Amino acid sequence: MGLEGPALSSRPGRTYMRFRNTVCVLALVALPLAVAGCSSIKARAAFQDANKLYKLEKYKEAIALYQRAVTLDPDFAEAHFFSEEPKKDYQKALGYAENLVHDKPDAPESLFAIAALYEKFQKTTEAETSYKRAFELNPQNVKACSALAAFYNKAYWNGHSRFDDAIATLEKCAGLAPNDPVGYYKLSTFYWDKAYRDTDISEGQKLNYADAGLRATDRALTLQPDYCDALIYKGLLLRVKAQVAANPRLRDKLLEEAEAVRKLAVECKRTTAETAAPAATP
Repeated sequence: MGLEGPALSSRPGRTYMRFRNTVCVLALVALPLAVAGCSSIKARAAFQDANKLYKLEKYKEAIALYQRAVTLDPDFAEAHFFSEEPKKDYQKALGYAENLVHDKPDAPESLFAIAALYEKFQKTTEAETSYKRAFELNPQNVKACSALAAFYNKAYWNGHSRFDDAIATLEKCAGLAPNDPVGYYKLSTFYWDKAYRDTDISEGQKLNYADAGLRATDRALTLQPDYCDALIYKGLLLRVKAQVAANPRLRDKLLEEAEAVRKLAVECKRTTAETAAPAATP
């Protein structure tokens, strides 16, 4: 009996040790997978933060986060594509872009990625082809339409935009969603930018563009009277008209109207901010 006691009492101990060793082995096997999973999650979080910074035109900060995403997940093709390094080498960047669009070559997002690459390397013809293909394959996609219009509005052709093509395309975009004020608002921003910034056009052209922009803002405001940004651009377009007005009395009247619209826009922004703010807790 004296021998049986220790022998019996030692069995639970040996069982526990074998169990603990098994757990340790499983943990060691699972650890790389867990670390890889965490790295992938962190990479995507860094990528999303980079996208936000990029939209705010904080490019240096965005690129740093894209590069962090690449460090965390070296197989993250999108992060590679948007990081600074591959864009220094066209062929390398094209390789990343092709990997990115391999599964969905005709999807708008895929064609946007290729088009953005061509733009980066000043391959205007190839970029236009990609943007046009995105719209042709997705004729009801407002984003694809707007991307083509925005491309035409850039100064890629001997230092000038293809403004008429941009406007014609943007009018198609607005027609895709005729009850959405955003399309008409975008038209007004294009017209204001042309009338205000282009020093090569005549005063008569400025006036025509300003009038066209005002018609667009009025259309947007008819659909949504509290569209604050449309009010802002209406005021700006009225000021462009005032600048080219030959009659002093007309100029003063336009400036007075522009100021009244500006006040409406300020009040609109204030009301919108108050509505959006969370209710104060008692």
